[in-house]
Amino acid sequence: MDLTLGQVIPLTVQLGGGESNKYPKAVLYDEAGAELDDSPVYLTHVGNGLYKNSAVTMPNNDFVVAQYFIYTDSGHTTLDTVSYPSVLSDVFSLQPASLIAVPNSSTLKGTVTTGDLFAEVEDC
Repeated sequence: MDLTLGQVIPLTVQLGGGESNKYPKAVLYDEAGAELDDSPVYLTHVGNGLYKNSAVTMPNNDFVVAQYFIYTDSGHTTLDTVSYPSVLSDVFSLQPASLIAVPNSSTLKGTVTTGDLFAEVEDC
């Protein structure tokens, strides 16, 4: 999923059995494999086996990988490897910068998320 800098990362897990008695945790990594400062994140049950957290925003990284671990206890000490033997994951990519020229002006409008901005505006 492509996100802009500062946009909420929609961390969600849908458990197939609709369980409300599990305790998912998301561990977040940057493109270099380093764990983010905001990690880990604990997800809250919102209904029918859907767990969510919207506390983390997209950092200035090329991408973020979220690995979800499902626990059977609120202390997050016992992994549920019986019902969920595999680790679930998502990848969130930072949208590249985009600029557009505002008609009849010498203004550029857009978002630069990484790196430097170099532009030359000419009369058209």
